[in-house]
Amino acid sequence: MNTNLSSSVPSQLETDCLVVVVLDSSKEDRSEKDKPSPAVECADAAVREAAKDVIASGEVTGKAFETTLLHRPAGLKAKR
Repeated sequence: MNTNLSSSVPSQLETDCLVVVVLDSSKEDRSEKDKPSPAVECADAAVREAAKDVIASGEVTGKAFETTLLHRPAGLKAKR
C-alpha cells in the first residue's frame, strides 16, 4: 500500500481512496430521542457536497469507528 499526504484541495486529488472525517457535533448529554448531528470536517465545499446525501439519509452519523465508502463521488477526482 502506498500512502501519500498532500496539502492540495481534497476534491482535486486524483487518488484511489480519499479519507474524510465526519464528526457528530451534537452534545454528548443529549437524550436518546435526539438525532446525531454529523458534520464533514473539511473546508472543501465539493467534499461536503459529495457527502451530503449519505449524511441526510442517516447512513452516516459521525459515531466513533464508523466507516462509509462512496464509489465515484460526484465532484471529486477520487475513485472512492
